[in-house]
Amino acid sequence: MSPDFRPTHTLHAHSKPITTTCYSPSGHILATASADATVHLWDVTTPHQIFHLRSLKGHTRGINDIAWNKDGTYLATASDDGSAIIWSVRTGKPLRTLRGHTSHVLCVAFNPKSNILATGGWDESVILWNVQRGWKIKTLQAHSDPVASCGFNRDGTMVVTGSYDGLMRLWDATTGQCLKTIEDEQAAPISQAQFTPNGQYILSSSLSSTIRLWDYRQARVIKTHTGHKGTRYGCGIVVMDANLGRGEEERDGEREEDGKRVDAEDGREVKRRKIEPTDPTSTDHTTPTPAESAVALPAPPAATLADATDSAWIITGTDTEDIIIYDLQTRAILQRIHSRTFSLPEDERRSRDQLRSRTGPLTAVRMGEGEQVVEKVNDGVKVDEREEQACLAVAGHPFRRELAVGGLGGDCVVRIWRDCA
Repeated sequence: MSPDFRPTHTLHAHSKPITTTCYSPSGHILATASADATVHLWDVTTPHQIFHLRSLKGHTRGINDIAWNKDGTYLATASDDGSAIIWSVRTGKPLRTLRGHTSHVLCVAFNPKSNILATGGWDESVILWNVQRGWKIKTLQAHSDPVASCGFNRDGTMVVTGSYDGLMRLWDATTGQCLKTIEDEQAAPISQAQFTPNGQYILSSSLSSTIRLWDYRQARVIKTHTGHKGTRYGCGIVVMDANLGRGEEERDGEREEDGKRVDAEDGREVKRRKIEPTDPTSTDHTTPTPAESAVALPAPPAATLADATDSAWIITGTDTEDIIIYDLQTRAILQRIHSRTFSLPEDERRSRDQLRSRTGPLTAVRMGEGEQVVEKVNDGVKVDEREEQACLAVAGHPFRRELAVGGLGGDCVVRIWRDCA
């Protein structure tokens, strides 16, 4: 079945272009980050209502990447200010500030146990950190150009890195030894390199408008996807199960029903402790005691995509503001979405304009019936409508066929798209 993604909400919070978006492992929280040096957390537990939870402020320059720990209690960010920060999602305050790179930090990733964090930077190195202590474990002199992407495999034994030097490298996460080097056929800069959800392959995106699926053991290309434009920016890519969330998906003894999580056996609504918003203008970033950050946490649910080549989509942003959805198996383009082109009825446009003038930029607006006002943070920010347009940030919900998309452009918003097929 072909997808039919349509916009449902716009999230107004940031004052500069959106650089990355990322759903928590449970799918209850969406994190959005921007060149404005802030992260905003949104409650996306149900698909019909979105609420702002809190803002994370601590970086002094733009944020390039976000990573969640295994149960969504911590969040790591990579910034142009040369640091990575590990945040408490509950308090919105930094737990650890990691300084070791000599320039911009471009990427960040937790291992599956969430006790090691990998960061990659403009200084061509990768650093492995002890999360609890904030100590360097190893520094890998990884590439001859900036490291744009890093990530762990499913059991945390390997790290994959992708660089503007056109190479991907596999590293032993314990010893730091380079296990294999894989070269892009066109020697184009690698903007993304990640293990597929089943851990059997690597998916890479390069600045040659090409996405490749690799058998990394043989350094052999299995699939090549072309048809999008990606020669200037490192745009996000997502692998999504085409059957994700169809029917009443059950997990952890729960299922979704009428936009609510209910018990799979008795059908009663599952209530969860809500994360209360804090004052988003607060600058109090007192570091919590080490005891708070040393709690042992349970493992996350297993990946929902059992086989990366079975009924899966590859979804990518582009330099041209489009979102392209490929069939992973056939390589056909299933849907081409212009991420900012959709029209609302006149009364809804008027309602949205009134809402923004009343509440300021921090709102979640339903693209359809009704709006959800969140809270006011500050006055509106003027932006240059002549800025370049590109869809940089694409994140996929772990249990729904839903996307969170943002990028360059004058509106500085994140848009939520859901598959209506």
